[in-house]
Amino acid sequence: MDLHRIENNLPDWENNPDEINIYQKVALKTRGVVTPGNLVTTAGLGLVAYGSTKLGANLVEGIGYVTAGRLADVADGMAANKTGTKSPLGEKFDAVADKLAIGIVAIGVIENNLVPLPITLGIVAQNGLNAVLSSRGKLNNKETHSSKTGKLATTFQWITMGLFGVSSYLEQKNLKVPDNIIKALGDASLVPTIWLSAKASLGYYKDFK
Repeated sequence: MDLHRIENNLPDWENNPDEINIYQKVALKTRGVVTPGNLVTTAGLGLVAYGSTKLGANLVEGIGYVTAGRLADVADGMAANKTGTKSPLGEKFDAVADKLAIGIVAIGVIENNLVPLPITLGIVAQNGLNAVLSSRGKLNNKETHSSKTGKLATTFQWITMGLFGVSSYLEQKNLKVPDNIIKALGDASLVPTIWLSAKASLGYYKDFK
């Protein structure tokens, strides 16, 4: 898994200031705000927010928009890496967008009773804990970067919520056999989700300490 980490805690365009491309020039003039990666992250968060409003009225459409928005979490890093516009600001914005996406969808999920409440609250709590550890680390002049375990934990959290969401749709359509299969997969996904989430938070705590 490529985390698209920045080098020397500097934006890409500062690591080789004599040879910067058009994307890096724009990033330099806007202090790292306007970059391909940040634009993709923003678009993805917008799709997630819009999809969450559809979870009650049209569950399939809602899940589709949320899924598209979360795919942007892969595309934004690729765009930043390809254009040489990775930066500390972009990394922080991506992390904040991840947490906002979880919170936004959690509201829609709880309102429409799509995922068992303890699972949703557990995912939100874990993301909140990581945000607190990251913030405390900054106060102590320690930078906490996303880890491979953290990214995998986030991925499985979305898989778990997605499976339970699909199960809710199948239940609404009274499709008992596929519903039971998807629900069983959702239950099974809890094992890696809980394990990876706990391991990720422990890793961030160790970095903080």
